Amino acid sequence: MVIWTWIIILLAVVQLVLIPYSVSETYLHISSVLILTAALGMSYRVYTKQRNGKLEELSNRIAELEKKI
Repeated sequence: MVIWTWIIILLAVVQLVLIPYSVSETYLHISSVLILTAALGMSYRVYTKQRNGKLEELSNRIAELEKKI
């Protein structure tokens, strides 16, 4: 997985934990939730692309083996 996505997720979680103790502004809390949601969405998209790529590669290998038989 892409390392910068994990860095964004970590920073968003740190913000969610530390903001209620320092600032009581709700828009900062909402922005941290949106950042965390976006980072999780990006990581899920990368995961599904990798999984679909592996499935396509396996189906191509199966097709090649069937041709050999």
